[in-house]
Amino acid sequence: MSICTVNVQSVYITILTENGHRFHIYYFNTGIYSLGINPNRFTALSQCFMHEPELSPQSCRQCSKSLFIYHEFVSAKPLLALEFSGFQLQINDHVLVKIDNVEHNYSLAGIVYYGSDHFTAQIILQDSQIWFHDGITTGQTTIYDSSLALNCPDLFTCRGKHASMVLYFLD
Repeated sequence: MSICTVNVQSVYITILTENGHRFHIYYFNTGIYSLGINPNRFTALSQCFMHEPELSPQSCRQCSKSLFIYHEFVSAKPLLALEFSGFQLQINDHVLVKIDNVEHNYSLAGIVYYGSDHFTAQIILQDSQIWFHDGITTGQTTIYDSSLALNCPDLFTCRGKHASMVLYFLD
């Protein structure tokens, strides 16, 4: 199992068993919250925000039945950071996060890549332009790479490095 780290301020988790035992965990004003990513369940980042329960690898201490984990976001924040290094996921240009039956649309703002002990990045502008940055080769400048709108490239790989983190901004 890999870890997908979500930068949010408030998350409410309900853990429910088949027998109706209920446990609540409330993360309030935390800077980082980690969601477990089940490699057999998710293939795209957008699936991380579905409101379907996830089967926990642990059992209920009271009845030994299976635990199901429900993640509920309490508020929409302007920036969403997802870290998933070591695990390949399809990178979506938009993700929807449902909060109190209201869908909040987040747009891709950037991707951080890692490989050969070095980080690089792609910056995505609001008009869908993709710009590449590598402090070693480009210095303080960025290089136009492509566009999400015109012949979008595979976003998981960039110049031999693999995506390890993405940033989304609230539309």
